[in-house]
Amino acid sequence: MSDTQKTATKTASATLDSFAATQRQSLDAMTALHSRVLQSAVSMNVEMMDFARQRFGADLATSSKLYGCRSVPESMQALSDHVRVAVQDYSDQAARLMQIGLGAAETKTTAETEGSKPTRTS
Repeated sequence: MSDTQKTATKTASATLDSFAATQRQSLDAMTALHSRVLQSAVSMNVEMMDFARQRFGADLATSSKLYGCRSVPESMQALSDHVRVAVQDYSDQAARLMQIGLGAAETKTTAETEGSKPTRTS
């Protein structure tokens, strides 16, 4: 093999090694992002199921309370209280889900994984 061929082979090998390292970093970043997205989806599902359970319990309690009402004003007060609390609960829940979603939007870079400051992308 000539010197030119040896040099070309070394250059090609170095280029392929560099390319493989870059691709490995990309694959690692995609794998980390995929893991974070799945963890976020699980967190959101757990949060929504807990919220649905809590709201269903509140709805049942209101139904029982309405059953015991003896006048229209008493019924109206029970419904008014129920709606006020429900609106606040749904507002709070939306904020919690937004926080979980924002956590999923944060991506970790290779440098962050190695101990640098976190980087946030939109």
